[in-house]
Amino acid sequence: MAELVLAADLGGTNLRLGVVDESGAIIARTQQSTPNPRDGVAIVDAICKLAEGLIGEAGPVRMFGIAAPAVIDQSTATVTASPNIPGLNGMRLAEVVGSRLSIAATLENDANAAAVGEHWLGSLAGATNAVCVTLGTGVGGGLILNGKLFTGADGTAGEIGHICVEPDGVSCECGSRGCLEQYASAAAIIRMSELESGRGVFALGERLTSQSIYEAARGGDQSALQIFNAAGFYIGVALAGIVNALNPEVISIGGGVAEAWNLFIHETRRQIDLRAFQQPAKRVKLVRSRLGDNAGLLGAAKLAFEQIGNAVPTDR
Repeated sequence: MAELVLAADLGGTNLRLGVVDESGAIIARTQQSTPNPRDGVAIVDAICKLAEGLIGEAGPVRMFGIAAPAVIDQSTATVTASPNIPGLNGMRLAEVVGSRLSIAATLENDANAAAVGEHWLGSLAGATNAVCVTLGTGVGGGLILNGKLFTGADGTAGEIGHICVEPDGVSCECGSRGCLEQYASAAAIIRMSELESGRGVFALGERLTSQSIYEAARGGDQSALQIFNAAGFYIGVALAGIVNALNPEVISIGGGVAEAWNLFIHETRRQIDLRAFQQPAKRVKLVRSRLGDNAGLLGAAKLAFEQIGNAVPTDR
């Protein structure tokens, strides 16, 4: 019988869980909206409820891999900072969830998990040095260096969303200012659109969502098009520095905002070509995530499989 693991991808907007086998096939999957991001108890309850349902459907699992939008102290498996889900701050999420479910659990940053997933089965497969960027509620990044996930001395490597692209820019939940996340995430798209109120489609007085802004841009609304072009500019500024620093072969871009690929990628490419050294800029490929919403889920599963040999079951 094939070994199975449980995997969770906790995002600022959606919570996704799945049961995955060793080949990367998703045997069962479920999702719901993420509970109040400031309520850590509600988030744990939601994860455990969905997990119990999946285990009942698919059968026993060996381990639980969890991906979360957070800086994680891997020495203690503690969330040290989660700007978009502050209810996780200070929590040993894997330990808490694992104890509730009596399953050994592991925890990794969601963008790192997405990078692992894309490297395993998606757009980064076969690459030796690559970067994964996730454009969702926030902006995340994961690094594959010399064929392996690179997390740095403190586990914080790859925080592309918190590269400063405007020194005196918008305040960020991380405590800094002008972070890429404030100019290229779904939340940033909405914020920038609200500043355009009274112009074009934004004069209609409807509640704005990143999807409605995307549809407006596709329909030719100039204000909406300018917002996505601006996002592409800032993504390119940040990635040009990444290209110079790491010389990757490929950069994969995923997340909900990546659905607007054709509205921002040309400006992103232009900024990389303009700002990075010529040879690495010419070499690097910009590609869309191949795994879509499943990238983080599959990455969390892969990390769980890698940990099975070291897993110690958690008592209730």
